[in-house]
Amino acid sequence: MLTVRERLGVEPSALSSRVEALVYIQFTQLQAAKSPKAFRELVASYLPSRWAVVPGFLLPLKANAESLDFIPHLDFIIYDSLLYAPIYRVDDNLVLPLESVVAAGDIIPVLAPRVMENSLRALAEVKRLAPNMSTYLIAFRPSVRESTLRKRLSPPESEYELELLPDVICAFGGMYVEKKGREYFRFDTFEDEFALFYYRIAKDIAAKSGNQELLLGLEELAERDSYKIL
Repeated sequence: MLTVRERLGVEPSALSSRVEALVYIQFTQLQAAKSPKAFRELVASYLPSRWAVVPGFLLPLKANAESLDFIPHLDFIIYDSLLYAPIYRVDDNLVLPLESVVAAGDIIPVLAPRVMENSLRALAEVKRLAPNMSTYLIAFRPSVRESTLRKRLSPPESEYELELLPDVICAFGGMYVEKKGREYFRFDTFEDEFALFYYRIAKDIAAKSGNQELLLGLEELAERDSYKIL
């Protein structure tokens, strides 16, 4: 039988401490994480060590030469570093086997229609490669009205089919979008928004690993103060 440490990559006491720290995460930490690297390090600091957060590329098992030209660079990839090794490494960027990845995302400085276009294209390519993989679009602040974003992500305005849109759009500073643009939330604090985003990551890791015990003690993160925009 696997121990908690072997299965989760963390001691039980460390897991409890991580949950407690998440609930009381300091606003200054999120304020400081205004670069992709700093944000990756912040998220990784709250994950069991088995799950690494890196930038790089995803490589399908049966990729042909032509498909390699369309594989986008991504700022935010969560993968199982215990069971999988990178195929290739260049500085901080890794080329990872697709099956090792829990979720993939792109990070932009501001959520605005023109700024997010390249990210939407990149995440749509990820969805074409792996329809069941969760994708995140992360921004350090919103600069778009909710009504404008809703219109941009809805047919016929959107150039993407619904299933190719990001599963989560998280713009720190108040805007959080779930279910491919169908549910919109606002938050009063950065901490509450980060807590909900982390809980989404934890759910994706639990689903990938088949280990729902990862969510124990995290339920209160989903109950942070927010209000849904109808």
